[in-house]
Amino acid sequence: MEARKKTSEGKQVATPLIVNLEDLKKSKEKCRRFDLSGFEVEIPRKVQPAALSSARVKEGWIEVRLLKKGDLEITGEFSFEVKMQCSRCLEEFVFRKRVSIFNFLIERSKVEFAPEMELSSDDLIVDFYEGEEVDIFPVFRDALILAIPISPVCEPDCKGLCPYCGFNLNKGPHECKMKPVFSPFASLAELKGMFPAGGKRKKER
Repeated sequence: MEARKKTSEGKQVATPLIVNLEDLKKSKEKCRRFDLSGFEVEIPRKVQPAALSSARVKEGWIEVRLLKKGDLEITGEFSFEVKMQCSRCLEEFVFRKRVSIFNFLIERSKVEFAPEMELSSDDLIVDFYEGEEVDIFPVFRDALILAIPISPVCEPDCKGLCPYCGFNLNKGPHECKMKPVFSPFASLAELKGMFPAGGKRKKER
């Protein structure tokens, strides 16, 4: 899975979000910011079956800052949209969301892992990196995918489909001709047919 961005000519090109640590150390600000506007991220169907297109970032940014101990602080904010299928009425709609990023990357060689280690809530925003070039695309990608609901709905009050004929109940009043008519007296009618007027039960042949 990769991020793609449209050029001024309208062409889509792969755009890696890679930070060179040596360049980061030499820079005065010790940070680098990427413009995420126009980025497109493919959403695999096995991850989110309701996604009908790639997710496109309308505007946003992501920034990597080198801390004193060599850790990387990643912050960012972006808004995106993606075409989805409503889980209730099955109609296509555009899902929009604004996402904030706050994460840390720690050099893997500096961390000692115990065989059994209990994770705290703070550990959930920590990941690891190796080498002099760090790809921060996974941080951006995961933040985007986790912002997409598992069961998306086109509207909070979506009425869904008629369970008998599949009519979209959002389109107006509906009298389903396929809906079975239930009568509390149906069982009595069956009993009446089993017993004639004389009160004796009919013999089964």
